[in-house]
Amino acid sequence: MIELSVNDYGSAIQKVSGMGLVGGIIYDALIVHAAEKSRADHVLTFNEKHYRPICPSDGSLLLIP
Repeated sequence: MIELSVNDYGSAIQKVSGMGLVGGIIYDALIVHAAEKSRADHVLTFNEKHYRPICPSDGSLLLIP
């Protein structure tokens, strides 16, 4: 389990708002942030459309089945 701080939430919200994204994608950004913080190998999702813009640009974190 990974615990997110108030600063982690702020970072995730700033990231998506800076990209002009709003709504439920904030939750996806929190998942990506938690994965990065915990040094996870991948984020597994069927929702590539939401995760592609908020994952690291090299695409190494995102795993689409």
